[in-house]
Amino acid sequence: MIEILNNGQDIASTNYWATPHAAAGYAFASWNAGALRLLLPPALLRDLPDMQAAPVAIVTRGRLQGRDAVEIMFDDSSEAPYALHVLAEQCDRLVPADQHGMPIIVTAWAASGMLHTWRGKYRVSKELPDLSPWVEH
Repeated sequence: MIEILNNGQDIASTNYWATPHAAAGYAFASWNAGALRLLLPPALLRDLPDMQAAPVAIVTRGRLQGRDAVEIMFDDSSEAPYALHVLAEQCDRLVPADQHGMPIIVTAWAASGMLHTWRGKYRVSKELPDLSPWVEH
């Protein structure tokens, strides 16, 4: 069981990095106080520069191969933005579909603490991957 002690949008402590989940290289998405906190296992830290190249993170809830999932796309306005897909089991909760369009904060975390912060948006799509840029309605 992954445990997280919150301090508003920050993570005060977690056992995530000592879990088999982290050792296997699976990211974990945790929501609190309007922020998606992306816990990155050591295996994904090499991808951090690709994530940091983007000024915005777009979080999309949808179905990935028939399963509830979330796409975290780091929108750098390129043809191939960096994106992570996490299944519902890799999240402490899923944000309801009626929150579509909600501005959010996205943060990346390692065992050493917070690594980066992005302004973000939350949306809902039928199918993942989505990978489309944000369009205001």
